[in-house]
Amino acid sequence: MIPIVSIVGKSNSGKTTLIAKVIPFLIKKGHRIATIKHCAHGFEMDKEGKDTWKHKKAGAKAIVAVSDNRLALITDIKGRYKLEEIRERFIDDVDLIIAEGYKTERYQKIEVLRDGNSKKLLCSKDDNLIAVVSDKKIRLKGIPLIDINKPKDVAQFIELRFLKNKKGLSNRREKAYLFVNGKKLIIKPFVQEWFAKSIKAMVSTLRGGERAKRIEISIED
Repeated sequence: MIPIVSIVGKSNSGKTTLIAKVIPFLIKKGHRIATIKHCAHGFEMDKEGKDTWKHKKAGAKAIVAVSDNRLALITDIKGRYKLEEIRERFIDDVDLIIAEGYKTERYQKIEVLRDGNSKKLLCSKDDNLIAVVSDKKIRLKGIPLIDINKPKDVAQFIELRFLKNKKGLSNRREKAYLFVNGKKLIIKPFVQEWFAKSIKAMVSTLRGGERAKRIEISIED
């Protein structure tokens, strides 16, 4: 399973800047990185007048823009996706996901605390806080403090915490996963294997399903 670390902090604390500085260090070490950005106020990727914008304006629910080396999916969703849902549905072939925001989710967090922006932490150990990155000296009990001006140190901390054993531990996707009413159910490996083999066997009997690499099933009641 691909590990996730969340970079959290107040608005304008420097989360995006930190992530942008950390990623190159991790890539230089050979790690493949994906990012997820939570946009609290919504966002718009399309530009008015572009062909994809016209498709959306005409009523298309989902639009896929494809070039020889890039693909973008723009689709409407109902409600907020959790990090694990995004990971399982959309992200593959990476070693680590760095999320910006998502302070209320259960994943391990690194908080950015900048002088003049915030006086106290948003998260604690109980929130899975594993480190604080700051430009001021603060007393922390059992939590590492990393200088905000040393992104390489942050990258090294992340590497040791999440990527040290990536060759020995499989970060690949689960064989099968199951969401019921938007909530992911925990399935033991042998059950995943049974699900995967059973469904692949059934799908292989259908026209077009003989060489299935990825199968998605959604059942609506």
